Amino acid sequence: MVPTWDEPHKNMPVINDFGLKDTEKLPLFVAFMWDDNDELNQVAIPITGNDVDTVFHSIEEIVKVITKAEASVLPQYKRTVNVFRNIVAELVALQFRHTVIRRGKITFRISEFLRTFV
Repeated sequence: MVPTWDEPHKNMPVINDFGLKDTEKLPLFVAFMWDDNDELNQVAIPITGNDVDTVFHSIEEIVKVITKAEASVLPQYKRTVNVFRNIVAELVALQFRHTVIRRGKITFRISEFLRTFV
């Protein structure tokens, strides 16, 4: 069996406005900008957490990454798509770090479980 996602019709305006595939992986933080050709550039990164504090810290971390990436761009390039490229690279790196940490925790739990049999 394969799980399916039936997108609620009410979500379509938001999905279309932000260029998302669907809302199955929400919540997401979406960063976007229009370039000089009026094309939408966007990146979406998952917001992690199951409680208010964890979600707050997840959003805070994302905003800090964006702020740091923007601050590292020279003033003459601040109004170019280069800022967005730097932000995307930093957010992808953040998401990768979260994935590695999450998988490491799963591996650790599996190893602890297996130790109970030894």
